[in-house]
Amino acid sequence: MLGTWLSIFGLPHVGVGLSHGIGHQLAAEFDMVHGVTSAIIMLPLVMEFTRAQTLPRLRVIADAMGVDTRDLDDDAAADAAIGAVGDLVSRLVSRTCTFLSRSASEGAPP
Repeated sequence: MLGTWLSIFGLPHVGVGLSHGIGHQLAAEFDMVHGVTSAIIMLPLVMEFTRAQTLPRLRVIADAMGVDTRDLDDDAAADAAIGAVGDLVSRLVSRTCTFLSRSASEGAPP
């Protein structure tokens, strides 16, 4: 019990991102893994929702994802970042579902 309390004690004193906060609620309501709800499901949606406030940072994300943003304006760079993260999420979900399907068909617990 002490470990559980200590793990959450600092949370009220720091901010959590929108994706993280929504992910907690989805995970609890639908018995899903918190990391999946926070990062995989919510991240591209939250990036789109906050784009007006995060345009310069979205350009950095696009660059980190391998997009050449030199000739893009901020909105186009934001679209590229959100698209690149969405594509990554799609690939991760596809691979995860394939892995779980194989594991289940082989009798291993997922």
